[in-house]
Amino acid sequence: MDLKQMLRKNKSRKFFELALAELTGYRIYILRDVHNRIVHGDDAPRFAERLWMDIEDCSMRMKRMGRKDEISAKVIKGAWPYENSIPVEEISIIRDCVQHWLHGVPWEETDEAERIARAMEKYPGAYGCRSMSDIDDYLRRLDSLFDEIAEDGGLKPRDRVEPRNFRERGGIVVHVGPDGELFLGEDGNHRFAIAYSLNLMGRLTEKRVPVEVGCVHESAIDHLEGLREPPVQHQDSVSR
Repeated sequence: MDLKQMLRKNKSRKFFELALAELTGYRIYILRDVHNRIVHGDDAPRFAERLWMDIEDCSMRMKRMGRKDEISAKVIKGAWPYENSIPVEEISIIRDCVQHWLHGVPWEETDEAERIARAMEKYPGAYGCRSMSDIDDYLRRLDSLFDEIAEDGGLKPRDRVEPRNFRERGGIVVHVGPDGELFLGEDGNHRFAIAYSLNLMGRLTEKRVPVEVGCVHESAIDHLEGLREPPVQHQDSVSR
């Protein structure tokens, strides 16, 4: 039975919404792969593609670039919005995490719980939290993740954490600006903060971390090849 027949048989709003969600799921973004390759050549970025970034090469963060799935592998021509960038050390998430892990400041003495609470109030379920106890649990999980990454000496690709994960979807989003300059995006900032803090502590054995490609400036496409090469210990983890 094709989609049209199914729609005729079941005209409920719920079924239509489910069908539409399936049709407009991440699969539709794969069309960007085809478009980018036709327009920009074989080296063009791919949706949710995994890149490898030296943690010390990313000192700025971009704001207001758009929703994650909509911007992944989006090629930008013309002026780059430098006016939307700020130093990573000025981001509240990074600042609070550094205070906590590097300087031993308890979470309750940082602004992190309050920041998550504001996000939860605006977007119920943000960070998987719906109550203050959820926030406490989330911060405890962050500490556990910090300890795990510290023991491993670096971050794992998404498919090592979730075997069925598509490429690096859900990872630390990084935009590649003019001439290959790297900018942290608005997703995966806690994981970036862990790697950033461990590097400041001299405990990050592998400084190249897996990231999900965000926007890419047209002039940076030639720089992607070097960012695609994984570290030796992750040679078998290729972004499909």
